[in-house]
Amino acid sequence: MIKRVTTVIVGTNRDLLVSNRRFPSGKLVLNLNTGEMRRGPGTWPNCKPVSSLDFADVTVAAATTADVTISTALVTGEEIDGVTLTAGMLVLVHKQSNQAQNGIYVVGTTPARATAYSTYASHAGIHVKVSAGSVNANKQLVCTSSTTGTLNSTNIDFAYVHSPLQREIARAISTGSAGDTLRLLALDTDDSLVVVTGSGLKTYVNL
Repeated sequence: MIKRVTTVIVGTNRDLLVSNRRFPSGKLVLNLNTGEMRRGPGTWPNCKPVSSLDFADVTVAAATTADVTISTALVTGEEIDGVTLTAGMLVLVHKQSNQAQNGIYVVGTTPARATAYSTYASHAGIHVKVSAGSVNANKQLVCTSSTTGTLNSTNIDFAYVHSPLQREIARAISTGSAGDTLRLLALDTDDSLVVVTGSGLKTYVNL
């Protein structure tokens, strides 16, 4: 079976701009001065930007701050993190003591998982932005669970992310398999790329 290698090239603004260096297609490039991340092909800063944490797979109206009873907490008129719920709103449930219940739900008379995230595998690596809330407004989370599991039986875990690199690593871990590799390539003074880390993705935890 072919294993996947996720590569992130890191360098200072000066390193990235020198000699109009062109980055390969699909490679992630991280500017250490600004925290900005872009994806090749192209030269810096003309590569496609992927650094904005505003880029998300799904935006939810609110996110839970504690364990809730889903059937009664996610109905019209109830509050989650100070947000009054209305029918059709999406809510991220991520604090359940039974973590298999975590996920994205639609507010209604009978709350249910959002159709797009109604299988276990569909959660892996999703990046969620929270619109409002006393605690979670504008917070970003990534699901760190793998693609293998059974909905409502296997834990679904979410972690807060605060940087583009952290998000990309979390995605790589959740959608990767044993034997996949994460490489950080540093731009050296002689214009070469040096592998500074290399390990099976499954060894990375608690991002």
